[in-house]
Amino acid sequence: MKKFLIYNILFLCFAVNLFGQSSDSMKQILLKDIQIIENRSTFYNGDKSVIKLDSQIIVANKTADLGELLLATTPLFINAISGSGALETVSLRGTSANHTSVNWNGFPINSVTAGSADLSLIPVAVLSNVNIVKGASGSLYGSGTFGGSIDLETNQSASLPNNFSDATFSFETGSFGSRKTNFSTDAKLNRFSFDVNIFDNKSTNNFKYQDYEKFGNPVVEQSHNKTASQGLFFDGNVNLNASQFIFGIWYQNKDKEIPPMMGSYNAGSENENDNTFKIFAEFKRRFGNNSLDWKTALMLDKEHYTDLNLQTDEFDIDSQIKSKLFYNDLDFRWNCSNNFSMDFAAIYSRIEGDVTAYQNIPVEQNLALLTAAQYQIKQITFDASVRKEFDANAKVHPLISLGADYKTKSKWLTLKSNVSNKFRRPTFNDKYWTPGGNLDILPETGWSADFTAENVVKKNKLGEKICWSEISVYTSKINNWIQWIPQPDGNWSPVNYKSVWSRGVESAVHAKIHFNKFSANFNANYSYTATTTYNTEMSTNNQLAYLPKHNATVWLNLCYRSFNVSYSYTYIGTRNSLESGDGTQLPSFSLSNVQISQNFTFRKFNLTLNVKINNLFDQQYLMSATYPMPGRTIFFSTAITIKNK
Repeated sequence: MKKFLIYNILFLCFAVNLFGQSSDSMKQILLKDIQIIENRSTFYNGDKSVIKLDSQIIVANKTADLGELLLATTPLFINAISGSGALETVSLRGTSANHTSVNWNGFPINSVTAGSADLSLIPVAVLSNVNIVKGASGSLYGSGTFGGSIDLETNQSASLPNNFSDATFSFETGSFGSRKTNFSTDAKLNRFSFDVNIFDNKSTNNFKYQDYEKFGNPVVEQSHNKTASQGLFFDGNVNLNASQFIFGIWYQNKDKEIPPMMGSYNAGSENENDNTFKIFAEFKRRFGNNSLDWKTALMLDKEHYTDLNLQTDEFDIDSQIKSKLFYNDLDFRWNCSNNFSMDFAAIYSRIEGDVTAYQNIPVEQNLALLTAAQYQIKQITFDASVRKEFDANAKVHPLISLGADYKTKSKWLTLKSNVSNKFRRPTFNDKYWTPGGNLDILPETGWSADFTAENVVKKNKLGEKICWSEISVYTSKINNWIQWIPQPDGNWSPVNYKSVWSRGVESAVHAKIHFNKFSANFNANYSYTATTTYNTEMSTNNQLAYLPKHNATVWLNLCYRSFNVSYSYTYIGTRNSLESGDGTQLPSFSLSNVQISQNFTFRKFNLTLNVKINNLFDQQYLMSATYPMPGRTIFFSTAITIKNK
């Protein structure tokens, strides 16, 4: 902790000395926009296709986790294992979970040891914004964005009116022993605002399913599948005349029983505990027309996996995985004129891994320097960024992104295009796991390009889109794809196994209707994804394992006064369980979810009653081979909100 404070003091002093003399005499440029300093990744993503989840969608799914939300409302493929609270990973644009960067308030939270992010750990109730940047630029985000990025914000109090506070208590009970309790409160008083969210979720997950791996295909009850998760999120804001100070805490603990696979006659014996503590601080300040954004974070993650021998009552496996990430990001934005801006940034990280399966405690430090520019001329906006990674463990070529955004004079048609090169550094497990780690493993490298056309049919009086459609095409190539494969000595080891080509088409339609006391919100998404190998001896035309070619979602919400009905539909196409195509092909499936809620307003509080049915038609389906998913589930919830204006 002492090193953490010393590093930050030195870093901040450097920033003040470097940028404190910025000129204040330049002409003011869009003062309203400068007061709210837009994050670098958002400011320079105008050339990208971005899914911004509607606030109504987030509110309607407050009792879900992030994986459940994305599966029901977006074209992303979520790979899950056996019910509520289990591991959930994301596939975006035909890539693996390691190729999508998940960011919390601007900080990457992918596991430094495994490379992916478990979406089941993130409750929707704490989220204020969810943005999915398809094919996010490596120059803006760094390692691991071949698929894209998922940007999450948990700061819900910033938009509150002054002298406002409220507190909400909610409780949900449902099928298979599901219990979810949540308490949240937020307030804004003059220049200070905060929000707190505390939750406790439990589920037995003892659903019944037909076991096709056993003789006679009997109906059995899932066992050893309990989950329990508790956590706290805290966000605070202090707004001064030219400065803003933001800080936050995320603490969470989750216990999970790992169920036996289909076809197994043995009782489950595997358990996993996940524990995380994350803390961040961000300081934003304007210097005339320019701005400084400095953010820092410390992230401590722990995973404890055990496999109990039921005969000897001793652990066959007792493995602990601990990691520590210290992250610093300093960004200076120079608004040269009304139509030209530049960012200069330095990003430093220090990663430490303390893992039972490592022979020592490896430490890696990375420094990246970044420059980005945006220039607008008439209806065209150009974005460009360059990033140089200084990595002692791997040679990384400069990352470059070039893109443009064209809007017609009427702004009914928008055309976007981007091309960029990318990389993904090997994880700690890839290099240091014993046995099998490969210190000579190379980073994955490649490039991607995409084109998007957006047609806005109608806007409201405030200029907000209320009816629009979008279509995107993309292509991406990944070289030195890292994959663990069996070796002659019987151990598994990561190698730069193949080159992968991902390409596809994405389309979306959105519509909002508001008439007197009635409103409707409609979203539909479809994606076609082809992901195959090329230029290797193993090249085939087969789709990579567990990646569907076809994926579609529909979400509809109807509201009359305080009565809401929402419906979501998800279709996932067939998937290969093996890349060779020789394995079992997982069948396609479709899921329908329905939710009905009624809000009652009283003098001093609001009461909301809600019923939700997931998998309405009781489909048996598989996200991963040999791990069944639950059938129809029913949830009842109530929430009481006390407001003080």
